Amino acid sequence: FRRVLFRSRNIKREFVDESAWLPLEDSSEGLVVMSPDPERLRSSRIVNNIFPKAKIAYRVTTLREFAATVDQFFGAISDMGSVND
Repeated sequence: FRRVLFRSRNIKREFVDESAWLPLEDSSEGLVVMSPDPERLRSSRIVNNIFPKAKIAYRVTTLREFAATVDQFFGAISDMGSVND
């Protein structure tokens, strides 16, 4: 999770909410990306444009589960504190 957190630190919550996908982790399969509509993402190639060297492993989820995961993800980032801490 920390590796993806580092790689995706420039992804803004607004972008995640609008584009409906979130990188979850680097695994042996590649970069695991969660989305309610992974087929739309594959055809748009937006994930490949942002992570051009990564092998992408898509995971489908419900809208409710996606929203809860986004809340948890961005809560975890804000809980890490600032550089000055």
